[in-house]
Amino acid sequence: MDKQNNSVTTRAAEPETATEANALAQRMKTYEPLPWDKLPDLGLYMDQVITFLERHLACLHPCRGPKDRVLTPAMINNYVKQRVIPRPNGKKYDREHMAALLMVCALKQVLPIDAVTRLISLCGDDTHACYEAFCTQQRSALERAGDLLMRCETTALQCALEAGAQCLAAEALLVRREPEEQNL
Repeated sequence: MDKQNNSVTTRAAEPETATEANALAQRMKTYEPLPWDKLPDLGLYMDQVITFLERHLACLHPCRGPKDRVLTPAMINNYVKQRVIPRPNGKKYDREHMAALLMVCALKQVLPIDAVTRLISLCGDDTHACYEAFCTQQRSALERAGDLLMRCETTALQCALEAGAQCLAAEALLVRREPEEQNL
């Protein structure tokens, strides 16, 4: 809050916070989702999957402590049970699982898991094409948000309200359109 006018839309930040925000903005602007061909194509066990994904996603989740994990074994098991991601082959997860989990980790930050499931299911069986479209749009969204953050052209309140509005729009699109009409 701004001490002079009690505004929650303050643009100025404490020095440490401003430095952290600039560092996050830079990571957002330069983030490159893992290309399909860089995802592991051999079966990984659950602990390997978590380690791999946590390492890749850590740059986008700097505020998380050791107990605030992006992904846990229980989460993965629930995603399988809820059919958000396909069952592992034996106890191993392949490239398609990794792509689905990367999409889920990003999308669950803004959509309920049932909406994430519907969104991913619109891709049909072509996980590769779905993941490529996801990566393109994620890169673009992060670059735009990072640019706004770096130029101090937004506020926490504005970001939160726009995120909420975008979530409503995404859910409305998922409800309104038939799968064959939907574009990621």
